[in-house]
Amino acid sequence: MQAIGFYIDSKIGDSVVALPAIYALKTLHPNSKLYIFCNPITQNLYSPFEWIEELVVIDKHLISHIDEKKLDCLISSNADKNTINYLKTSKTPILYTFLKPYNLFDPRIKTLFANLITKPQSIKKTLFDLVWLTRSTGTPKPSLYTPKLQTFAKNKELIDRFLSPLNPSKKKIIMLNPFGYAAKVNFSLEQYAEIAQKLVEDFFVIIPTFGDKNKIVQEVFPQEIFSHPNFCLFHNDEDLLNLVELISRIDLLISPSTGNIHIADNLGIPSIGIFSLKDTILWGGEKMSYLINPKNFQKDLNKILTLSHSALLSTI
Repeated sequence: MQAIGFYIDSKIGDSVVALPAIYALKTLHPNSKLYIFCNPITQNLYSPFEWIEELVVIDKHLISHIDEKKLDCLISSNADKNTINYLKTSKTPILYTFLKPYNLFDPRIKTLFANLITKPQSIKKTLFDLVWLTRSTGTPKPSLYTPKLQTFAKNKELIDRFLSPLNPSKKKIIMLNPFGYAAKVNFSLEQYAEIAQKLVEDFFVIIPTFGDKNKIVQEVFPQEIFSHPNFCLFHNDEDLLNLVELISRIDLLISPSTGNIHIADNLGIPSIGIFSLKDTILWGGEKMSYLINPKNFQKDLNKILTLSHSALLSTI
């Protein structure tokens, strides 16, 4: 193959967990040019990777962009009907995606059957299996390697400036993330405020915010916590690599099933996930502990404190 495309139009978490599959695709076809067709979120996260030939932002001219690359095949992590029918208008000879009733008999589409009931496994592994369909006969199966997210010098400098005046006692740093765009289970912001008030007794706590979330936290959290020496907010701009760099510097993340926790897992940072049972299978990670379907907040709070102390105080 001379050129391969990978289509992904997803949020932060999906972009992070797709990295092992995309790297495997490059490993399977080392002499091919790899083009990623993606939204600005994914473009931002993947921009430091030099092994990706080009990141093409999805726009109204997408099909023209695809055809210009003269792809041998295109892999789509999105398998909804509208997306697949749209990608079929390109001149790409082979499309790889997940099996659905509407693409079952299309000879141009090569599919992978993925079902949580018959084959319970992570999204990361399922995407890897999809990429494996593109192999040549006799090709050895690569290992499931996860490229670590990277940042630029400007991101490191920004986080250096943010952290340098904070945490003079060098306490272990916990990032407490209350926000989850796609999280199926979560605590209320008031409950996160109570968690933060307990954690600052022993740890330095950072709450990441963006957009209007900074104002929302300031309206809900008790005002006295904002003057506590072990507490601060990190308000990010549109550059997600600032968040990646900050997460690389923390010791523990507490978060629902959303982008932050997948960034932490990619970087090898321990985390406590507020998850549904299904999400532990689909989105779980190697260094994650779980609080599954929380219902009794006081018991859940005690468990969070126990898990936090177990994960961090034991390393001091």
